Amino acid sequence: MATAPSGDVPSAGRRFSFLARHSVFGVLLLVGVALRLAAAVGYRPAFEFNGDSYAYIRLSALSEPDQMRPAGYPAFLRLLSETGAGLWVVPTVQHVLAIAVATALYALLVHRRVAAPIAALAAAPLLLDAYQIVIEHFVMAETLFAVALVAAMVALMWSRRPSVWALALAGLLLGASGLVRTIGVAIGLLAFGYVVLRRLGWLRISVFGVFLAAPLIAYASWFNSAHGKIGLTGGDAAWLYGRVAPIADCDQLDLKPEQLSLCSPHPVGERPDPSYYVWDRNSPANNLDVSADERDALLRDFAWQVITRQPADYLRTVGTDLGHFFKPGRPVGPQDWPDATWRFPTSDEPRYLHNSEPLLGLQGDDHPTRTITEPWAGLLRSYQTRGFTPGPALAVTAGLGLLACLAALPRIVPAGLRGGDGRTRWHELTAERRRIGVDCLFLIGAGAAVIVVPAATVCFDYRYMLPLLFLLPPAAALATRQGHLLVVAWRERRDAAETSWRFASGTGDADAHSPFELLEPVSATGPLPPVDVDLPTLPGEIVGGGETPGGHAGDRPRGSTDASSTDASSAGTGTTTGGSGTTDSGGGSEPTDGAPRPSAGGAPLPKRPPGATFETRERRRRPPVSLGPDARMPTPGTSPAASSGRTASTGAGAGRTTPGGRTGSPAATGGESQENRPSRGNPSEAQGADWDPPTMPPGRTGSGEPTTG
Repeated sequence: MATAPSGDVPSAGRRFSFLARHSVFGVLLLVGVALRLAAAVGYRPAFEFNGDSYAYIRLSALSEPDQMRPAGYPAFLRLLSETGAGLWVVPTVQHVLAIAVATALYALLVHRRVAAPIAALAAAPLLLDAYQIVIEHFVMAETLFAVALVAAMVALMWSRRPSVWALALAGLLLGASGLVRTIGVAIGLLAFGYVVLRRLGWLRISVFGVFLAAPLIAYASWFNSAHGKIGLTGGDAAWLYGRVAPIADCDQLDLKPEQLSLCSPHPVGERPDPSYYVWDRNSPANNLDVSADERDALLRDFAWQVITRQPADYLRTVGTDLGHFFKPGRPVGPQDWPDATWRFPTSDEPRYLHNSEPLLGLQGDDHPTRTITEPWAGLLRSYQTRGFTPGPALAVTAGLGLLACLAALPRIVPAGLRGGDGRTRWHELTAERRRIGVDCLFLIGAGAAVIVVPAATVCFDYRYMLPLLFLLPPAAALATRQGHLLVVAWRERRDAAETSWRFASGTGDADAHSPFELLEPVSATGPLPPVDVDLPTLPGEIVGGGETPGGHAGDRPRGSTDASSTDASSAGTGTTTGGSGTTDSGGGSEPTDGAPRPSAGGAPLPKRPPGATFETRERRRRPPVSLGPDARMPTPGTSPAASSGRTASTGAGAGRTTPGGRTGSPAATGGESQENRPSRGNPSEAQGADWDPPTMPPGRTGSGEPTTG
């Protein structure tokens, strides 16, 4: 039996690992594709909304900009009509684009190091929500708007520092989204603020702003040439009047005679929904006998008077609609657009839902036959009763995104990480947390814009909440990554607090042991207060009257003194601390690493920076030297030959007290005088104080071998 080459085994293992990692998203993707195939088979050729869909198809000729709808989606339909295909091509392309958007969203989150299962859950609403599948099957602008917005998100958030070309593409896409749905303009402004907060530099900010404004300015110029005023649409006044007409109390308003007819004769609780005041032929706004410009001025003034003189009523209406988006289920009030319009229809739908009118062909001159095929249509209707994203779940994702924003607030570098690699790691961690916080802030802000603006200016419609499906779940997924970084930061703080970085490596417990003791230094003005200094411990060094095994410090608490060794030293040398004798101001042998020494005023020593300090690197670089139990390391600047002739002096008054009870004399230093001894930057030398290097035991050389001569 033939076996595969050994080189194919790692490749097969990598493929299996890739499939296992992305298996959750793969399953969700397959289910999403199956649902869209069922929609394409069960409902042919497409859904149309009587009003918007008809207008989009007629506007695809692009003869002039429309007063109520921008020309972005009609241009998309014009592009599809050039293929010569029928109406079925519109939902087919939109279904494919939605699958691509969900995949791009998942790839972005995985690239940002979100766990693959969590990233798959963030893409699940876009793949599985039945309302999203229905809107993709409609000849409506929502799917194209989602494509432009998610593509811009990927371009902005993919890299830690996006390139100039990526920012140009993102700005162009966001500008184009404003021509598909005017709410894209507000999101574009939020994105500009996002780019500024990212601190990407003035060049990138300028490029993004230019490409964001270019399509909007070009379209506004076209609109001005057709209608004589600069703008993207001209129906803002009518929409705002429809929003406030159901709550208007004309007794509180100061109206012109022409505006009196705008007041509804019905009580507030019995008035129709906002769409009636915008579209119905019997609406007061559609019966004004004035020019179009005067009509817009009268409607705008009426709306602003209601908002400014009835602010409580207006805010209550807007707040109620906003809370409506996050309620469980899909409840519908008397002032809301019917939810049934955006459900998979039956063969006999009422006309007020505006989804059962005859279809209009993509070319605008034919009427395709609507076909509903069972059991696929029935399965989809049953699926939609449970297969949608609950409002409370969206509220939770919004809350997680806000928490991620708060977690990105700046933090002070912990004391144990102020220097070396620890500081670098902390700054990288803080930069990533700040980046995620800004990302979540943009996503939450964009999600708020897509529901607040329609609720404040148009009406409540579940269709307006569909962009939340690709804005809030990614924010929640990034929040999980933010939580992981918070755990990492907490561990860094804990490790920094527990690390005994004031002690030499291997000296034991930081709270119970001190690697070196410094006696009271003497200055020209008198004795100074004792200073605890952290000096490196050398193998075989005698500290506190005893040998440190393997170079470890003696078992004496920090700041304590060995009374027996000190007394013995004082008795042998005839010197006392602070008396007439001389006390070593340098605290023993000085290390060659340039460690800080106490100042003349006795100020506390600064903490040594953490990480691999100079003395630690020197200790690792030099091999350990074993000189015996009573041996001392040779001091730099002294030769072994000179050390071999040194002897310890024990005569009274002949030596000076050194740390640990050691004594030294001019004879013990090989006859060298203070003037001939090489200077190594000891602070006490600048004050004229004596300092002597460590002594060598009798009969030993610097190499640890007994002298023979």
